[in-house]
Amino acid sequence: YWNKCAEQMFGFSEAESLGKKSQDLLHPSYAPGEREKIIDELNRQGTSRSRIRIKHRNGTEIIADLNATRIADENENVTVYVVTYRDITKQKHMEDAFKQQHEELQTIFDTVPASIFYKDKENRIIRVNQAFTKLMGLTKEELEGKSLFELYPKEQAEPYWEDDKDVFTLGKQKLNIIESVDTKKGLRWVQTHKIPYRDNFG
Repeated sequence: YWNKCAEQMFGFSEAESLGKKSQDLLHPSYAPGEREKIIDELNRQGTSRSRIRIKHRNGTEIIADLNATRIADENENVTVYVVTYRDITKQKHMEDAFKQQHEELQTIFDTVPASIFYKDKENRIIRVNQAFTKLMGLTKEELEGKSLFELYPKEQAEPYWEDDKDVFTLGKQKLNIIESVDTKKGLRWVQTHKIPYRDNFG
C-alpha cells in the first residue's frame, strides 16, 4: 500500500512503488546498517523511530521522521510492517540555520572585549561572555545561574541590585555607572551600562 502523500514525497505512483524494496527509496548517504537496526528494533519491541534521509525520484534529498510498526498475528508471525514518514526538511533546514546564526552571534558575543552578562528579574546571571569570565576569574558554569549575592559581598551586591531593579521597573537604561568589583585578581573598578532587554511581548 502506498498513499497519495507517499507519492508526493517519493515521486513514485502507487503502481510504480508496489513491489519495490524500501532501500531503493533511501538516500545514498543513508547510514550503513540503519535499516538493519530498524528491523532489529521492530522484531524486539514491535516499533521503531528514527530520523533518516530519503530521496525523491528527482534526486532531491528529504529529511524525514520515520515511525515503523510491526503487525503480527496471534502466533507472532509478522504479517506486515506499517511505516510512516513525516517530511521535516524545511524544519531541519530552519533549525540548522538558527543553530548557525546562534553560533555566529555567540562568537561575536565572546569576542567583544567588554564584559557582558544577562540577568533575570530574580537577580540571577543567565548568560555571560568570555570577557566577563576572565574579569571574574571564574568559569561560565560557575557564573551562570548564580545571584549577585552569591558572587559579591552583601555591601556590594545590594547597591548593584538596587540599580538593576530600577532598570527592570522603569524600563530605562542606566549608563556610565562607576562600580567596584571583587574578582579573583583583586578589586577592579569598572564603568557599567545597564540596559533593559525586551522580548516580543514587551
